[in-house]
Amino acid sequence: MRNNKGFTLVELLAALALLGLIVGLASSVHLFGQKQFTNEIKQVNNQSNVRLVLKQITKDIRSSNMLAIEGNVLTVDGNVYKQEGTQMLRNDRLMVTGIAEFTVNPTENGSGAEITVKSVSNKRQQYSSVSTVIYARE
Repeated sequence: MRNNKGFTLVELLAALALLGLIVGLASSVHLFGQKQFTNEIKQVNNQSNVRLVLKQITKDIRSSNMLAIEGNVLTVDGNVYKQEGTQMLRNDRLMVTGIAEFTVNPTENGSGAEITVKSVSNKRQQYSSVSTVIYARE
């Protein structure tokens, strides 16, 4: 009578093949999740940058005595806001990066500004865009 303890070579190869398949699927799911997480973090950062720009501009305009708009350059009480490339600058100092578009137009009565800030798009061609009208306090 033979001793049947242990595994045959075919059983070991089948077990290794199944284990390899399971590990491959698990790593694929993990990598997909990691890419999604990275994309979402970039999107959140873009949204945060857009909000930060508008928050600072709104604060300055609402407490200002002087507002000037020349093209897409906004001057509020000596603070100059402009876009260079994908950077948003305040008094030639970097505020945020990742801004694709900054447009500013005067309101009809001239006491405020219509502002649009748009972030750069991510890999899925999604971007954050915020438009608002801000009036200076009189």
